[in-house]
Amino acid sequence: MTFWRSLRALLRVEYRETKRHRARSALIITLIAVPVAAIVAGTSLVLTTQPTPEEQRQSTMGQADLSVDLSGEYAEIERATALLPAGATSAIVFFGRDDVSIPGLTLRARLIAADPTTLEANGLGHGMVRVLDGRLPANSGEVALAPALLEALDRKIGDPVTLAYGPTRTISGVVLNPEVLDQPLIVRTPAPVEHGGVYRMLIDAPEIATDEIAASFRDAGFLVTTRDE
Repeated sequence: MTFWRSLRALLRVEYRETKRHRARSALIITLIAVPVAAIVAGTSLVLTTQPTPEEQRQSTMGQADLSVDLSGEYAEIERATALLPAGATSAIVFFGRDDVSIPGLTLRARLIAADPTTLEANGLGHGMVRVLDGRLPANSGEVALAPALLEALDRKIGDPVTLAYGPTRTISGVVLNPEVLDQPLIVRTPAPVEHGGVYRMLIDAPEIATDEIAASFRDAGFLVTTRDE
């Protein structure tokens, strides 16, 4: 009871002080409320931009039932292709690094190289990248870049840039990595030979048990990821 009487007395004093010094009290409330609101808003922003488990899966394996990591050696890609069961479809995506340049400035960024149909709505790699504006590159003369790169290069859709491999390219779109939204990212079509990265084979086999396919690849020494892992 002593505690509650003390608390009521304290509140009466604070109430009288608030009435007596309204301007000061309003300032104090503002100084407290604004930072708290900013913290709450910032927390909400972080929560809304955190990738969901499904987005995390899509960023690594798109819509595929399972994925198989491969080295860049052509013989290994052939060996993996030979293990595909009848009725399965597959697509290969390359993950690595590439340089994007304008006169006087070169930036290195994460690279995703794939056939455009692989990353589009009905492709096995759909969900690996998010298109904010424009479109995915349709050929070796185009490239899509993340907002961070466009800002640093002072470029926009339709402007030219140069990559480490190939000719000058036209920016066709603005893209994001759904798992790491602020990551500098380059998306282009595949080169005949890629360097400094890994290939990933995406596999869809609607009429075959995923664990059976995964077991056959694992028995052959490949690193396999399924949607449940």
